[in-house]
Amino acid sequence: MRHPHVPKSRLSGMKDGYKIRLRRAGYRLACRVDGDGVLVTVLAIGRREGNEACAVAAGRTGSGD
Repeated sequence: MRHPHVPKSRLSGMKDGYKIRLRRAGYRLACRVDGDGVLVTVLAIGRREGNEACAVAAGRTGSGD
């Protein structure tokens, strides 16, 4: 990833958490970026409806809104 820290894609309530949107497929990836983007950990993949991936990721990291 060239620019892993995108302010518009930041997940609220999750330190270093971001979402990546796959619009055509209808999916979202919730990920955590460690350091300068050397390590990107995918926490969840889910459908766009209801922010499913974001909710699962928050549960896995113990953080929430």
